[in-house]
Amino acid sequence: MVDGLVGERTARERWWRDARMDRADHPALTLPALPPFRAAAQLLELAATTWSARPAHPSTDTDLLAARAASADGPEPEPTGRLAVAWLRLPGVPDRADRALARAFGDDPEAAPEALRAAWSLVAPAPAILWQADDAAQARDSIWLLDAGAPWPAPTAVGMDPEVFEAVRSTAPRAADRLTIETVTPAAPGIPEQATPATGDAELVALRDAAREALRSTPQVRDPLREGAARSAAEAFLAAVLARRPRTAGRFVLNGEPGFAFGPGPCHVDLLARASRIALEIDGPHHFLDDEAFRRDRRKDLLLQRHGYAVLRVLAADVVERLEEVLQMVDQTLDWRETRER
Repeated sequence: MVDGLVGERTARERWWRDARMDRADHPALTLPALPPFRAAAQLLELAATTWSARPAHPSTDTDLLAARAASADGPEPEPTGRLAVAWLRLPGVPDRADRALARAFGDDPEAAPEALRAAWSLVAPAPAILWQADDAAQARDSIWLLDAGAPWPAPTAVGMDPEVFEAVRSTAPRAADRLTIETVTPAAPGIPEQATPATGDAELVALRDAAREALRSTPQVRDPLREGAARSAAEAFLAAVLARRPRTAGRFVLNGEPGFAFGPGPCHVDLLARASRIALEIDGPHHFLDDEAFRRDRRKDLLLQRHGYAVLRVLAADVVERLEEVLQMVDQTLDWRETRER
């Protein structure tokens, strides 16, 4: 079976990068759904240039291709060696490099998955790839290629818009049957894709606009402390976003009480995940009005940490204007907690 991501392209690519990939181990790429030897040429160019420029990945560069080519002796050299020989014999990287690679495999269409896998394995670390299909023929061919060549060096999927998927289902039903479908829905305007599963979420847009307007007003008025209720527009907006995401739904409570005192009364946290022991604090301009407010926040951070909480502090302005980064930080902290608990 082959993973298929069906939805608006920008939403699909972001879902693939952020929701599915282990960023530390697998860079994620979106590439056009090319014929296999052209795709192999594209990956070889990546292996010979892009990653060699990064000090963190010094092992894969032109020298490695030369070493693979040097080891490609005998009548049936290994696939990576055959690709390396063909690649290094080319004057630069011509537009039709795929023809040279195809000849290296005897112009055998059945060897195409082997050639693609060999080129893919020369990129270090092997990137996860979303193959973007712009029409039904590209989608069909990519599905059969990925199905025939599995397993691949890293996670992979075929991406397509809904109309392309419907065309595959009507013209190539057997190929469509090989897909494990994940539908990706675009988000409301101005809201990152991972913020909401529905298009045109009017409530989220209204909450975001209210938070943006509140940041412009001076001074800001904080509502009284009450568990489950937001004290600021930024808190209300972020709480609504977290409640709509499968990764964070049901985890955070507004102005939650972790169960110990801070100062003369109980400690409150803007957004508290008790089970995961994460304290998410949203700092508006009032947090920086005087030195004592700053000192109070630091004492609160230390108290929460002593009770085993991971403390995340974000600016109210970032909740509105840099929401993706805030959500990514929350997800990474959840991942870290879950890893520690295994």
